[in-house]
Parts: sequence; structure tokens; C-alpha cells
Amino acid sequence: MTDSELQKCKEQIKRHVGLRLCAYRDSRRRLRIGYGHIIAEIEGFNSFSTITQSIADMLFTDDFWDAFNVAEKAAAIDGSWDYLNVSRQAVLVNIAFNLNEIGLLEFSDAFDFIVAKEYDKAADAILATKWAKQAGDRAIELARQMRTGEWQEGVAK
Repeated sequence: MTDSELQKCKEQIKRHVGLRLCAYRDSRRRLRIGYGHIIAEIEGFNSFSTITQSIADMLFTDDFWDAFNVAEKAAAIDGSWDYLNVSRQAVLVNIAFNLNEIGLLEFSDAFDFIVAKEYDKAADAILATKWAKQAGDRAIELARQMRTGEWQEGVAK
């Protein structure tokens, strides 16, 4: 990805996740802060913690590169990363950002269709996951992006 494509990927994730400068609990009761950063005990945050925009940006940068590496590694196993266009790579990065490595690997049906370059079926497989039901419009947008290979700017109502 070029710098501008990386920026587009980052902005899409930030739009999906949103920014919260105060700690909060997600739907699975995990403590998060900033752009969805999962708070580890060793980080010294607690449920009353607040952070600045610059700390949120720093945490996001680390989390983004973790997700990027997870997505690239998962898709490189079968060689699909190299032939996916950037917007489809961004779908995998976005899902990895939300779910981490173990969660992304649960998308095995989608990966099978990606390998076969059957992007309509890959999009359908994404929408058939438990994650999609929880992620709502985010999942619909990312499935459309996988299906079309074009960046999406939200779900048309």
C-alpha cells in the first residue's frame, strides 16, 4: 500500500471504531480506550482512565500495524495477499483490527473464496459470520468493498 492508501485504510477504521478518550467496556466486557484499543493490565489504565488525542493516536498506530501484519500474514499463507487489490486488503486489515489474529482466522470460508478469487462469495461469507451480525453497517460496508474491490464510504440507507 502507498502512504495515501494506508491513510485511507486508517481513516476507514477510525470512522468505524470511533474515538473515545475515556475508558469504556465493549460488548464482550473488555476494557478499551481511544480508537478501540484493548487495555492490557500492564498498561496501567483502568475503567476511570482518560487519555489525550496524541496518546490515542499513538495507541492507534501500534494497533493498526499489528492488524496490518496479522492480515498480511493470514492472507500470505495461501499467497492471496499479493493479488488482492488495496481496497480488499483493507477489508482484511479492518477486520483484523477489530478481531485480532484469532478472530480473523475464523473467516476461513471467506479466505477460501478469496483464494479462488470469488469475491462475491467471499463477501457473502463475511456477512454470514457472527461478527457481521454484531458489526452491523461496518460489516455490510466491508462486504461490499470485498465484493466490488472499490473503497466504500459507508452504507447507503
